[in-house]
Amino acid sequence: MNTTQYIQRIKRPLTENPDEVTIDEVFAFGGGGSGLSKDAWRILRPIMSFDYMGAAEYEFDALPLALQQIVAFAKSGELIAETHTIGEHVVYVLGNKAMMEEIISRLGLILLKHQDVRSWQGPYRERVVLKEHAKLGNGVVGGIDLTNGFIFTTDVEMFAKLTALFL
Repeated sequence: MNTTQYIQRIKRPLTENPDEVTIDEVFAFGGGGSGLSKDAWRILRPIMSFDYMGAAEYEFDALPLALQQIVAFAKSGELIAETHTIGEHVVYVLGNKAMMEEIISRLGLILLKHQDVRSWQGPYRERVVLKEHAKLGNGVVGGIDLTNGFIFTTDVEMFAKLTALFL
């Protein structure tokens, strides 16, 4: 498994209508765009939306490549869906079964160790502190590891839709 550096934060869907484009979605990836096709947007729109990450590393084709990796794991029978309790979070994870133990270990660091801005020393480009986002009420409920191709969320409805899509 490669070093986790870029985690695209994911949010609850902005709309359930696959053909309705929201203004937040248009600007979610800055000038470089997401790299997702219109068909991909239509599929993902009722499942999730994306938090603006503020760095070029999240633009262009980073997200489609991560999603292609997840699809490849699914096609080869390597993708599994699991539920884990990490600290006070119930976390739903889609990832490669051979990497799941390491994924859960990393999620422990991402979700627990780095709760406090002052202690932030992780190798990750952006923080994913779900407890903090829950307090803000901004809809962030998880993330996609853009390097290793795994998805995690605390939203059970999103997890059910992701499982139906990929498995």
